[in-house]
Order: sequence, then C-alpha cells, then structure tokens
Amino acid sequence: MSTRRLLLGGLSTTMIMASAVTLAAEADYNYLQTGYLKTRADLGGLEQTGFEAELSAPLEAGNFLRVRYARSKDRDDDATRTEFSGGLGMHTVSANNLDLYGLITYDEFKFRGIADDGYGGELGLRWLPSSSLELAGGGRYQKMGDRGESQTWFGGLVLVLGSGLAVSGRYENAEGESSISVGLRFLSR
Repeated sequence: MSTRRLLLGGLSTTMIMASAVTLAAEADYNYLQTGYLKTRADLGGLEQTGFEAELSAPLEAGNFLRVRYARSKDRDDDATRTEFSGGLGMHTVSANNLDLYGLITYDEFKFRGIADDGYGGELGLRWLPSSSLELAGGGRYQKMGDRGESQTWFGGLVLVLGSGLAVSGRYENAEGESSISVGLRFLSR
C-alpha cells in the first residue's frame, strides 16, 4: 500500500470520527514518554532495536516545547544509532476535541561514525474521543546537511490507564524505513 493512500485513509478516518459527538477531553502537552523502539530498513533488511524518550512541556497558552532522544543498535553488528530532536510548537483546539499542531525542530543524527544535523517541521492532529483515549496522526519533513530531505508519516494512540499513567503506541513510515514504538506516558493529570 502506498504511503499516500495510507495517509489519506488515516486522515479521512480521523475527520469522519472527529465529526461524531464526543465526550469533553483536552490534549495534554505536559508529559514524559519512554519506551521500546524497533526500526527496519526496506533495503537490506537492517533491523535496529532500542529505546526512546520524549518530553513535552507547555509554555504559554497554545505553545509547547518538545524534546526527543532515541538510541538503538543494529542486531547484526551492534552499530549504535542516536537521534535527537528539540523544538517549539503551537497548537489549537477545534470542535470535537481535535487538536491541530505544528512543530519546528532542530535535529541531530549519528550512525556508524556519520554525524549530521539539520531542521524539521511537523504537522499533526490529536483527537480525543474520550478522556482515556487519544488518536494521533500527521507528517514530518526533515532536511539534514548530508542526508538530504525526508518525509515521514505517522499514526498512534495513547490509552490512559489511570491518574497520570498511559500506554502509548506509534507507527512511522519514512522513505526507506519504518518503525514501531510502544511505551509508557507519564501525564501531568
């Protein structure tokens, strides 16, 4: 299935679901998330596993800071890959508990002795059909110095288990690789 069809299907589903009557809920931009990360390259079958951590903190109304760090190793030769991303974002709440957000980031990448940096931009939707479930999706553009440009499409969910604790899952499809992450999100609630 092509990336465009997947994105259009996901966005269409989100928009249809967003038009339904929902319970009052608000997206939380104050959390710490950590979890297991698995990445697989389309060419050559390169597979890496590791962890990621993400911190999101609200600034003023409608603005937030987000920092992400990921570290993984190749299963065949133990080559370590690290990624860092930090940036500022804005969000707005629309009808039916749907948040639209944008994020501008500074990004770093290191793998097998190659280090690169650049910038990125992300647009996404966060929909809360209830106070215990969040569905999200969007796209990210990244321009690195040596690695060039890339686009990533993503989708995920967050299921709140209780006061301050949630389980999260996310799928990403970039040009040439895909990744899955599963983890815990610690909320400010």
